[in-house]
Amino acid sequence: MVGVRPFDGVEDRAWRALVHVADLLPRHLENEMEDARRISVKEFAILLHLSESDDATLRMSTLAADTGLSPSRTTRVVETLRRRGWVEKTPDATDGRATTVAITDKGREQVGPAYDVQVRGARRILFDHITREDAEQLARILRRLSITLSREDRFD
Repeated sequence: MVGVRPFDGVEDRAWRALVHVADLLPRHLENEMEDARRISVKEFAILLHLSESDDATLRMSTLAADTGLSPSRTTRVVETLRRRGWVEKTPDATDGRATTVAITDKGREQVGPAYDVQVRGARRILFDHITREDAEQLARILRRLSITLSREDRFD
């Protein structure tokens, strides 16, 4: 392509590896979570964010931003969780146009065991194979990428 600086060898290897991991990792995590807890990674992410919030309640828009899900995907996942009795939805008390989501006691019961599955998988897939320094560098790199992607967010 005219005007595009091609990858050098290092950039090409890094980009291909990142794309490959970005494809494989969600499938591995999803399979482990579904097999062990009958909960999806997206469902777990929403429950985790709710359980960590000050009053176990967040606006739908905040959940979408915090989990990196589109607003429509967040709505679908929250509806699944609501049908299971793991969350409750209510109109926001300060803004009737917004909806808040609260985790229920039944939903809280899912968080700890699902978290354990996630940690075991992360250790087996990643942390058992890299040094502490690698993990610190990876965290810095991924944080920068996350900030860049969040700025370019096209979920509408």
